[in-house]
Amino acid sequence: GNMNKRRVHGESLAQSAEMARELGISVNERTFMLDALKQELRIDGRRLYDYRRLKIQFGAERGQVEVQLGRTRVYVAVTGEVKEPYPDRPTDGFLNFNVELSPMASPSFEAGRPSEQAIELMRIVERVIRQSRAIDTEALCIVAGIKVWSIACDIHILDHGGNLIDCAALACLTALLHFRRPDVTIAGETVKVHSTADREPVPLSIHHLPVCITFAFFQNGSLTIVDPEVKEEQLMEGRMTIALNIHKEVCAVQKAGGTPLPVDQIMKCMKIAAVKASEITEIIRTALDEDTQKRTVRRAPANVMFMDPSLVAKEKMKPTTVQMLTAKPSKWITNASDIQMSEAVTPEISQADKLLSEELGSRIAPEGKAAKKAKFAHNDAAAEKEFQEVARSLMNQQP
Repeated sequence: GNMNKRRVHGESLAQSAEMARELGISVNERTFMLDALKQELRIDGRRLYDYRRLKIQFGAERGQVEVQLGRTRVYVAVTGEVKEPYPDRPTDGFLNFNVELSPMASPSFEAGRPSEQAIELMRIVERVIRQSRAIDTEALCIVAGIKVWSIACDIHILDHGGNLIDCAALACLTALLHFRRPDVTIAGETVKVHSTADREPVPLSIHHLPVCITFAFFQNGSLTIVDPEVKEEQLMEGRMTIALNIHKEVCAVQKAGGTPLPVDQIMKCMKIAAVKASEITEIIRTALDEDTQKRTVRRAPANVMFMDPSLVAKEKMKPTTVQMLTAKPSKWITNASDIQMSEAVTPEISQADKLLSEELGSRIAPEGKAAKKAKFAHNDAAAEKEFQEVARSLMNQQP
């Protein structure tokens, strides 16, 4: 009896959760949103063609990017490994995409096998980046028919606030630009992968940047908005995603059903998307440039084996100025990235060097200042002459 009650109670909870996911917005919200859209207002305060706030943050490793578009948050990690190519395509590398919709992002997402929404999102991102020839897969070839690079893009949806397509495609494109693969050398059929300490890693060959802009349509296509949020997606009657680059070249158009659109309205959306794509491309470029500057570390010059003793006595080692490697979250980005840079930190030189030199001096010459002065009374010319004689005798002793 108790088991049956628990089973019925569990089923009722599951049914109520399923109903809560399917209900979506209420009738009052629907009426309010439609009336506001007729007055060219949206529930979050934007105009019809306004994009939400865009933030781009980079991880500690290359290829780790988190993009926040309003409340939508997507994390992408790009990795690479060496594999054998397919026999029918021996010179093409691999470029794979994987989408994970975490239940943490939305109650409508369930753990387990990929849902239709995850598969659709993965196919759209793959179509935008791979089929637009943005990345040259032949440039991923190491040895034809033997070894190629396999690049994997893992897309994690952390928070679903609407318009996952634009945010996921933008995060994936930025991560591919930010990623660096290890350098390789080829000796016959042997491929050696060098570490980042041994050789500078190499960026991927990316020809252009296709940026996705999504439109939502209401009232049989008479109302058009850009970048719909989650409630607007539940209310919209149709959706269209356009992928363009900075050269105004249309890379992909995705419209899966919904209300039909006339040609002039599609052309109007193209013009709006071209302006938005140009602005977002500039944001990506600026964010990447500032992150590259932040990662630059000034190195101390190498020690010289033979040096003038007068310079050895006079020169003192100075601490190297090193930039901090931890990135702070960026502020709201408008037309240029506002990612804050950590200032260079130069530690102060303490009095320990002086005290240590005095202590060593007292140990070397304990007989007093007068004896020390008489013993080490050499000028620069005498020291240089003595050094040259020692160097000459060492050269003569070599076989």
